[in-house]
Amino acid sequence: MTAFISEQHIDGVLQQLGGTTAPVRRAGVREALTFFERFMPEKSAANRVSYLKAMDLSKPVSMVDLLPGEIVVAFRHHSADWGEFHTRAGSDPGKLGITLDDRQYRKFEVVQRCVALQSTTSAFMSMSRGSGGALQLVIPQAFRFLRVTQRGTTTW
Repeated sequence: MTAFISEQHIDGVLQQLGGTTAPVRRAGVREALTFFERFMPEKSAANRVSYLKAMDLSKPVSMVDLLPGEIVVAFRHHSADWGEFHTRAGSDPGKLGITLDDRQYRKFEVVQRCVALQSTTSAFMSMSRGSGGALQLVIPQAFRFLRVTQRGTTTW
């Protein structure tokens, strides 16, 4: 079942985000809102806009299937394995939009097919969060679909 996202809803979100209403941005917002509606319906409208602000909407946003055996990585606080934001192995952590202080590398294997929202990180106001430009994957309830295969011991 595909969620219906009205043009008026997209217009309202684009207005909150600022910037242009270019077709690629509209398509990215539509894809992300559809993903949130289908896989993260508990997220508030404000939280959804926050996720969209972390995306470079001048680049494609798409739902992708992650298949068993694929590898994804994340940079987590010491005691945390699970979260929603991941990336592909080899992505530059300095472009992910997170401060790397007190974070450790986590490597995961996909053990059950799942759908992720794939986008590119946006540029950030604070350079301590990086320049943006890295691939990011939002994987809801990642603990159901991933297995930790490596925990880093060093912090950035």
